[in-house]
Amino acid sequence: MDNIVINSIRYTPKLGMIKIRCNIDEDKINITVCDSGNGFNQKDLTHIFERFYRGDISRSSEDGHVGLGLYIAKKLVEIHGGKIEAHNRECGGACIKFDLKYKKNV
Repeated sequence: MDNIVINSIRYTPKLGMIKIRCNIDEDKINITVCDSGNGFNQKDLTHIFERFYRGDISRSSEDGHVGLGLYIAKKLVEIHGGKIEAHNRECGGACIKFDLKYKKNV
């Protein structure tokens, strides 16, 4: 969650918007984080969860960005029996949606 929100903050323009939505159903928690930035290009959408992938080639690894954040997020979601996906909003901006399975205490 931390990486996804930090990425949204990084790519949302000043006075932009980030929405975080959480829905809970019988056996899953669904979380969506959407921003009002530029969104993903098609290449990013294809590779965004790959290890060491960095969509912005102008960024260097010197600033601490080595392309592991969303790869690790994907692995953690999968370990918890969930799935993660990225898409663009119709009105602009990027969204990351993931779900986590859980057992409800009765």
